[in-house]
Amino acid sequence: MQARKLTPARGLSWLLAGMVLVRRSPMPLLSAASTIAMLALLLGTTPVLGQVALLLLLPVFEVGMFLSCRAASEREFVHPALLFSGFRMNLRPLFALGGIRLLGSTLILLLAFMISGIDVEALKAAAISKQLPPEALQQAAMRLVAWFVALRLPLEMATWFATPCIALRGAPVIKALFFSFIACWRNLGAMIVFVLALALLGGLLPSLLLTALGALPQMVALPLFAVAVVVGVAVFYAAFYVSACEVFGPWPHPWTHAR
Repeated sequence: MQARKLTPARGLSWLLAGMVLVRRSPMPLLSAASTIAMLALLLGTTPVLGQVALLLLLPVFEVGMFLSCRAASEREFVHPALLFSGFRMNLRPLFALGGIRLLGSTLILLLAFMISGIDVEALKAAAISKQLPPEALQQAAMRLVAWFVALRLPLEMATWFATPCIALRGAPVIKALFFSFIACWRNLGAMIVFVLALALLGGLLPSLLLTALGALPQMVALPLFAVAVVVGVAVFYAAFYVSACEVFGPWPHPWTHAR
């Protein structure tokens, strides 16, 4: 697997191409994205076991979303069963990738807590009281977040492209992590532009939407916001598919390396 080096401007092109891809096949891609969003909501709000299950299952569903985007890109029929095709393709390595994400994120969070020097008990008390924490605690919390993001960056780079490398190219987990990290490093400029554009789309626009929906009844505002979230998920995965194709070139036919 040879990762191409692209210009930073390609990062914005990925996001725009993802929007075009979703507009080309809106119903199947939005349906698949809504399934992933519901899974994340149901498991993510279930303490411990649900959150662990979510991180383990996410790479499997990412394969399904990748193949759905591929079918849409090639103007093929996007069958709903494609979303679950990851369960038939190198399942154990995909679970292992989810476990690496889980273990790595947990260790990084613990390390960030240690480095930031935040008072955990004071943080719990502020959360329980639902009052604005003291300024010193706010600054410590900001340091915690900053350290977590900085320490997690190498893990994110290593896992970013690892899912399709494992599922579609039959790469062992360690090799997939290595090539994903190298691909992100070679295209760091494009990745930064993509993340900033995604943050703008996923941060600023929902804020404006919430402001606009604030005047509407809750029964109307909540469904509209849910639709916006689903569209955002679909655009992200479509843009990710485009980026993976530009960085690594064409991907093998599904199930070529399935086990």
